[in-house]
Amino acid sequence: RAKGSYATLSGTSMSSPHVAGAVALLLQAHPGLSPEEVATRLSNTADPRPWWGNPGLGFLDNVHRQGAGLIQIPKAIETSVTVSPRNIALGPTGDKPVKVKLTLTGQAGQTITYTLSHEPALSTGPDTFTPQFLTGFADVTFAKDSVTVKGKSPASVQVTITANPNLPDGSVYGGYLVLTGDDGSVLRVPYMGYKGDTRQMTLLQPNPYDLPWLAAIQGSSYVPVKDGAVFNLGQGDYPYILFHLRHGATFVKVDVKSASGAQMGTIYDIQYMPRSSSATAFYALEWDGYGPLGKSGKWRMAPEGDYYLVLTVGKPLQNGIGQGKVEVWTSPVFHITWDQP
Repeated sequence: RAKGSYATLSGTSMSSPHVAGAVALLLQAHPGLSPEEVATRLSNTADPRPWWGNPGLGFLDNVHRQGAGLIQIPKAIETSVTVSPRNIALGPTGDKPVKVKLTLTGQAGQTITYTLSHEPALSTGPDTFTPQFLTGFADVTFAKDSVTVKGKSPASVQVTITANPNLPDGSVYGGYLVLTGDDGSVLRVPYMGYKGDTRQMTLLQPNPYDLPWLAAIQGSSYVPVKDGAVFNLGQGDYPYILFHLRHGATFVKVDVKSASGAQMGTIYDIQYMPRSSSATAFYALEWDGYGPLGKSGKWRMAPEGDYYLVLTVGKPLQNGIGQGKVEVWTSPVFHITWDQP
């Protein structure tokens, strides 16, 4: 900006120092702020930007891409009112209305009246890997048109957000709740929701390779194997589970099961695994023959015998392992040996 221009770049190594500098300036002006208060000021006063695809159309870029917008350091320092929550995660809503309460808290002795409005942002969906940019804006209504903050006394207003019924299921939508003060100040709260029910998602979609597989490595390639395959772990011949995630998973777990009924254990328990990077990409998890086997749960070498692997993936925004919350895939039975070369 000092040289007369600016650019929009992406990358943690670039953005983190800028945000850290902004926080330092904010704390220099207000040394007693808590981390939550810092984040709230930066978010409330941020400036959302137009859609990168065609800024001239006047649509705001997706909330799930830009968050609250660009940090405005002077405004974050000077604001005398903050709004909580500073962002709203609606989760999977379908097209049912969701009610949210906004609370405004004054930081000084001023009296400010805020007019309430809504700025929609573009939605994306419904396909994960080839998303479209959609205008299916949500409907937002406020319980009252304005709210007045007197001094440091908090004031609240209820907001109802309803996804557009014409937006395709599987889309992500969002926008900004805008509070415009009679002193010229503007505060915003971003919101985002998923149009649909994540329990209806299919995470383990086959993709072009008809995954999941129980696989072995031949040369430099994975090949699927069937019931009765033999893996010589002593020579580094390991079984793999190959799977494609169409959506991010709350967790990915792989359990070892013995065909003889012996007590086995979990060899992978990965929290919040992102979706596969493309429509043809996949994950490969190997089993080297060790695990928390037996009642003690201590990791040890599995004895020679017949086994199978069970892959369990948790659906997004769902907790637990109840019906519709997970998907389970069971591998063919295979035999392991420990013969040395």
